[in-house]
Amino acid sequence: MSKKAKEHSSVKQFSLNGHSRPVNMVLYNKDGDMFFSCSNDKLIIAWDNETAEKVGVYEGPSACKSLAISKNTEYVIGSYGMEGIVIYEALTGNKVFNFKPAEGTRSEYIEFSQGDSELLTLVTKDAKSSIIIYDFKKLLSGEKKVKKAFNFDSELSQASYGYLNTKLYVSTLNGKMKIIDLQSEETELDEPIHPGQPIFSFTFSKDYSMLATCGKEGK
Repeated sequence: MSKKAKEHSSVKQFSLNGHSRPVNMVLYNKDGDMFFSCSNDKLIIAWDNETAEKVGVYEGPSACKSLAISKNTEYVIGSYGMEGIVIYEALTGNKVFNFKPAEGTRSEYIEFSQGDSELLTLVTKDAKSSIIIYDFKKLLSGEKKVKKAFNFDSELSQASYGYLNTKLYVSTLNGKMKIIDLQSEETELDEPIHPGQPIFSFTFSKDYSMLATCGKEGK
């Protein structure tokens, strides 16, 4: 056994039981002392990272497709398909605000900007997606203040802020990656990274110098 294999075999593993249906997303908070999971069973569960114990449960109106955690773990946000988006107080579980970005759309993905000033929402209707960006402080006061909106002729799988919130990175279900300048709102890149195959998700390296994608074809 190689040294690296020995290191991997010594990693402590947990099998956590909390959801009754498929889990759609797992996300650590900024401090790394907690992580959160969301599922088709309507639940978001908060877990202690040290003990792997369940420390909180947030029940939504339908299957939870995506979640976001504010930087100080003050707020937990769930994206619930046709039911829209719900903002919870992390400590109490109380609902702060719930809203639908646009009538008749499915809320597929949500993400905070760096610094939490904005909340990005990705919604889809009739195989076409839109990205709607809100002022997060306004949402906390019950006001849907749209800062920017982008419409697409194809269905998206993810949209994420780049370094210092200057760019928007977008993946599609037809295998393309797009880069949009958030100041000019111009598309800087529109390339078939996984031609004809859905891109499921993507992630950045710590310094945002590299981006990794994963697609249906196994790449």
